[in-house]
Amino acid sequence: MSRSGHWPEVARLVDRSQQDAEEFDPETGDPERCLSAGVEPIVELYIDVRKTDGERLTPVEQSLLERALNDWLSLYAACHDAPFHAHFTVHEMAVAYAGNGDLRSTVGELLDV
Repeated sequence: MSRSGHWPEVARLVDRSQQDAEEFDPETGDPERCLSAGVEPIVELYIDVRKTDGERLTPVEQSLLERALNDWLSLYAACHDAPFHAHFTVHEMAVAYAGNGDLRSTVGELLDV
C-alpha cells in the first residue's frame, strides 16, 4: 500500500472516525456531532494537506477519508430522516465548504436537509 507522509494522521483520523461512527445512533444522537466529530476533522485534514507544497494524499488515503466522510454524511442524513444515496469526494466537500463558509449549511445543501 502506498503511503504519504500524511499516513499517520489519516490512519488515526479514519480509525477514530470509524469507531465514533459505529457508536453513533442517529435516532438519539445529536446531528451536530456528525459534523464536529466526523465531517469537520476530515475536511480540515484534507484542506491542510492541500495547502502544503509537499506530498499529496495517495489514492488509498483519499479513499479511506472519503469512506469515512460518507459514513458521517449518511448518519447526518439519517438524523434528519432523509435518504442518502450520494457519494461525495472530500475534494467536493472541501470546495463546497470553501464557497459557503459554513459547514452545517454546506452539508445541508448537499444533502438537501
